[in-house]
Amino acid sequence: MDWNDPRFEPLPVDLPLRFVTDDPTGQRFQVAYYLCRSDHTVHCAITFGPACAGPPDHAHGGAITAILDEVMGYAAWGRGLSVVTAKIDIAFRQPVPIGIALRAEGRVDLVQERKVFTSSELIAPDGKALATARALFVVLPDAVIVALKRAGKLPPEPDPVA
Repeated sequence: MDWNDPRFEPLPVDLPLRFVTDDPTGQRFQVAYYLCRSDHTVHCAITFGPACAGPPDHAHGGAITAILDEVMGYAAWGRGLSVVTAKIDIAFRQPVPIGIALRAEGRVDLVQERKVFTSSELIAPDGKALATARALFVVLPDAVIVALKRAGKLPPEPDPVA
């Protein structure tokens, strides 16, 4: 994947109190997110670090789930939807190696009132899916969003994608 392609817009990853992105040491994850404006997907360049180990030399399922959850959440937030995860379903297809550059893709599949349905994949360098996910996110009520903004606990709002 050519992350310098003008279709990809880097997304901020220096947000505090985020399990995935708040790791300045890179021991858990080395990660960068990109919004592809042409198809509204979020792409992630990801390398799992040694602190993600589950089976020897491979990532723990919880770490894999965190990446897929976050790439789907970013896809929703990139559309201007302030969401939280309500339900997530993961299919682990192959062991995920530590220390190898991988990519993840996430997208919004459907929006029904406050329900936001998403999907994502973790993809090996050879193009094979290592894990896939589907999730239901819910849009936060306006009162919660206002309270979080006042407390400075929401990330900067992206320009919504049409």
